[in-house]
Amino acid sequence: MPAKLPSNAKRLRKRFIEKGMTDFQPKEALELILGYFVSDKDLYIMIEELFTRFNTLNNILNASFEDLRSVPGITQEIALYITMIPYIQEITQDVNIPKDEVLGDSDDACEFFINAFKGITVEHIKIACLDRRLVAYECLDVSKGTTFGVNLNMKKICSMLKRLSCHCCVIAHNHPGGTCEPSSMDIEATRVLFKVLCENDIDLIDHIVVGTDGAMSIFTPNITIPFNELEYKIREREYRGRREKRMLEERERKARRK
Repeated sequence: MPAKLPSNAKRLRKRFIEKGMTDFQPKEALELILGYFVSDKDLYIMIEELFTRFNTLNNILNASFEDLRSVPGITQEIALYITMIPYIQEITQDVNIPKDEVLGDSDDACEFFINAFKGITVEHIKIACLDRRLVAYECLDVSKGTTFGVNLNMKKICSMLKRLSCHCCVIAHNHPGGTCEPSSMDIEATRVLFKVLCENDIDLIDHIVVGTDGAMSIFTPNITIPFNELEYKIREREYRGRREKRMLEERERKARRK
């Protein structure tokens, strides 16, 4: 760590104290973070190296420890500090909805995520982790962007779900200021994520899009889903099977109470 904060980083720190992150450019935000570790002469070189390698600030903050360490000048301390940021965000995130809600079908999931996105004005991606009874035991913010879009980081999603021992989930994102009609990019991203999660023994059973006019499931018959017919039939059969099993368990539980 440098003996004193670099001169421009000092100005950025003063600006942050006075106005927050308003009008900060991505490189300025990274400069403020790294200014506590790197001297003036190396700081700008390191920032350019990071943006050349990872392209965006979001990708830098979500990069793995190993990938960060492979960048010239990135020490173990810097890589550790950067990788901690999204984990801290996960811990402190504010979820607008209670846990332990049953997401038995797409209507349940739509209602669940309409509540989750209340008051949110930029695009977010959220994931609900479900147990074998389709009860949501966790709801996480995966990432957030702007009013125009957000990155879907497949690697980060898999990592988060594995840490929670999640084998069944529903993903959702919002269209701030727009309708809940899925775009072609939404549908293609769902197809890719479905396959990636399947390869990691995680079932994606729904993808909800929330807009100003309500919510819609991408897994619905009136949307042309780019899964092949066999994949779709398997997914529908498994979804129905889980729901029927949950309903049977509920009936047995009620019978035992009597």
